Amino acid sequence: MAERLLDGLEVLSARNFDVVLLHLFLLRGHVKSRSLFKWFLIGAFSGYFVIHPIFMSVGHLMHQDNIYTEHSLHAVIFNSFSFHMIPWGFMVAFVCGLLGYLYQRIRLNEGLLRNAKMELERKVEERTEELLKVNQGLRGEIIERKKAEDALIERARQAELGAEIGAVLVKHDDLRSLLQLCTESIVKHLDAAFARIWVFNEKKNVLELMASAGMYTHIDGNHLFIPVGKSKISRIAQEKKPHLTNEVIGDPQISDQEWAKREGMIAFAGHPLVVADKLVGVMAMFSKKPLQEMTLKALASISDEIALGIERKKSEDQINFLAYYDSLTSLPNRYYFKELLERTIEYANRYKKSFTIALIDLDDFNRINDTLGHNIGDDFLKSVSSRLLSILRTSDFVARISDEEKPVARMGGDEFIVLLQELVDVATSSHVMHRLLKELSQPYELDGREVFITASIGISKYPDDGEDTENLIKNADTALYHAKRKGKNSYQFYSKSMNEAALELLTMENNLRRALEQQEFLLYYQPKMD
Repeated sequence: MAERLLDGLEVLSARNFDVVLLHLFLLRGHVKSRSLFKWFLIGAFSGYFVIHPIFMSVGHLMHQDNIYTEHSLHAVIFNSFSFHMIPWGFMVAFVCGLLGYLYQRIRLNEGLLRNAKMELERKVEERTEELLKVNQGLRGEIIERKKAEDALIERARQAELGAEIGAVLVKHDDLRSLLQLCTESIVKHLDAAFARIWVFNEKKNVLELMASAGMYTHIDGNHLFIPVGKSKISRIAQEKKPHLTNEVIGDPQISDQEWAKREGMIAFAGHPLVVADKLVGVMAMFSKKPLQEMTLKALASISDEIALGIERKKSEDQINFLAYYDSLTSLPNRYYFKELLERTIEYANRYKKSFTIALIDLDDFNRINDTLGHNIGDDFLKSVSSRLLSILRTSDFVARISDEEKPVARMGGDEFIVLLQELVDVATSSHVMHRLLKELSQPYELDGREVFITASIGISKYPDDGEDTENLIKNADTALYHAKRKGKNSYQFYSKSMNEAALELLTMENNLRRALEQQEFLLYYQPKMD
């Protein structure tokens, strides 16, 4: 029975190989993937030539061991091969082929996924690098743009500063107020903690503080007058070179280090104010922030503008001074005194007041010029003007138009004129004139010598002796002439008879001159001299 079964299996197996080929041929028409059909083919042949014999061997062993009955084994064979026409080995191989195909696809997909992942990571890295480069470029552009914007803002501030200072220098007449506005503009536009400007006084060889703005606005103390060459400010003036630092702490030229630390000062900029190598002042500022290069350039530029402004203002003041004041004695000149006299007349007319003028002439002043020289003569005139001012300032009888106007003017040469308001009665006027003559006759120390001189004074009163400037001065001059004729070192009040006498004298002089020219004289007596 067993032998018959095995023979049947072999025959069935031979037939089933044909069946397998038939099924594979039919399967090829339905499986479009060559890879999947390849795995089916491998599985079929593997099942038929490898797994099928194993099953046959197992079946043979089972038959020998009588594990199954003939009926049951026949049922297995019938159900497996006859009914399905496919051997068990082929089915298992087919499943294995399918699993192999799936495994290969999974491995292939894993490889593709891994490659795709690597490619994606590579592209991400490349893109990241590109983005980093772009980001760096954008950051650089932003920084450069911010720098450019800051530079534009700084230029705008500096342009506004220059415009403000230019307008101040042109519009304002007073030097102190002009420089004060300049320091305020520096503090406003350059973020200075405080700024100051000194003007050089050539006569005293000192720097005089004229303006201060910021933390310190007072103009007094040790910084009011600075001798040239004895501090950082004066060294800037002496060397005519700027001193610039962003490290105030530790700078040997910044003397007050404790103050700098306490106030948090970081930067200092000091510029000499120079015009054509001529020192006119010093401009300086402290800052709690570092000073940028553009700020330093702006400071250099405005220092030049301020220097020119100071020099121009000094020149204007000098021109105005020479127009109204005597360059030798600094007293008001004839032109200024006439304006003052006109204002005094208007004031007297409005309030029904009276006043007196006194014309003073030094006796024999030419003797000093001829013997001691004109330089000594100039010094002598300065001494006389100072003495006149001191006398009149201490007099209770002298009132001035304003505190800035002087009651004494130099009319020219050795002539001076004095305005005495509300001094009209003869007794009081005589007392003042005696005092003037006494003080003027006191000795003067000139070039190691004592020099004596006297003066003559002519006096006229408003409105009795004249109602305008010309008549008042002319009548005072007439009175002076009579004082000279009386013997000098005296004073004379004007009277109308003086003009009559002067007119008679002038007429006589003219007649005598004309008679000499026309030979109208006759000789009656001629003394003989040995």
